[in-house]
Amino acid sequence: MKRKSFILLIIFIFAALQANAIFIKSNKGTITGGILITPSSPLEFLYRQGGSAVSGAIEDIYLNPAGLFNLTKKGISLSYTPYLNFSNLDSVKYAMPFLNASSIGFGFKYFSVANDGYDEFGAGTGKFSDKDMLFTFSYARKLIRDIKVGVNSKLLMSTLATYKATTVAFDLGIKGKAIGNAVDYGIVLQNVGFGQKFDRVSNPLPFIIKSGIFYNYEKMDLSFDVIFLLDDSPYFNFVYGYKIKSNLKGLFNLIVDDKQFNMSDVRFGILSEVKGFSVDLSLAPAVNGAVLGMVPSLAIKKYF
Repeated sequence: MKRKSFILLIIFIFAALQANAIFIKSNKGTITGGILITPSSPLEFLYRQGGSAVSGAIEDIYLNPAGLFNLTKKGISLSYTPYLNFSNLDSVKYAMPFLNASSIGFGFKYFSVANDGYDEFGAGTGKFSDKDMLFTFSYARKLIRDIKVGVNSKLLMSTLATYKATTVAFDLGIKGKAIGNAVDYGIVLQNVGFGQKFDRVSNPLPFIIKSGIFYNYEKMDLSFDVIFLLDDSPYFNFVYGYKIKSNLKGLFNLIVDDKQFNMSDVRFGILSEVKGFSVDLSLAPAVNGAVLGMVPSLAIKKYF
C-alpha cells in the first residue's frame, strides 16, 4: 500500500509538470495572475515564494499546503498590506485539523490598485481600479511514514479596466523529515493550470517549483529554499529566526540571485503573542520609480 501511494505520487508530480508545460506552451506571453505570488502577510513577505519546509502555521496555505497537517488547533488570520502604488492586498485565512487524519484550509485574497485613465487624445478620463480575487481551498494529510502531502485548488477572478478573466490553478506540496528527524524538507509545485484570457489574449500563470529545508535549534531556526519561477532565473531565499522572548521572535530574510543587490533583497519581521493573539509585522524596502519606501505588512491571528 505504501509503495503504491508513493508510485501514484510520483506519477502525479510528473503529470503536473507535463500538463503545465503544455499550458505554458499554448499560452505564451506576459505572465499574468500576479496575486498568486504577491505576499499578503508578514510570513509570506519574509519567506517570499519560499517557506516550502515550514509547517504548523496557517500561512502554509500559501507556502506549502502539506504543512497544514501539523496544525494542532483551529486558526484564523486577518492581514493587511499597503503597497507603494496606491494598492492594497487584504487576506483572510482559516485552517483546522480534520477527522484526526488530515487538515483543511481556506484562503481569500483581495487586491486592488487605482489607475489613471486616458482617452486616445491623452485627456484624463478619471480613475479606474484593477482588481483580483483569489479563493484557495487546501487539504493536507499524511501519506507514508513522515511524509505529508497537501493540495490547493485555486479560483482566480480578475478585472483589468473593462476586461474580466477567470481561471483555476492547483498546488501540490510534500513535506518530510531527514537526518534523524532533525531537518524538515519540502517540495512544492505552485500555480499549475491554464493562463488567464483577457480580450482573446491568453497569458500563462506564474508557475513555481521550489524546494527547501528548515532547521530548528533551541531559540534559533534557519530556512533555505531554492526557487524556480517561470521566465526568471532561479534564486535562493534565506530566513533566520531568533526567539528573543517566549512571546517575541525576530526574523531576517535575504534573497540571493543573479541580479545586482538592492535594498529590496533584505526584509525584517517580528512575530509576537499579545493576550492570546498572534501579531506579526514585517517591513520590506521597496522601490517605485525613483521613490524608495517601506512596505509594511500586518497580520493578526488566533488559534483556538
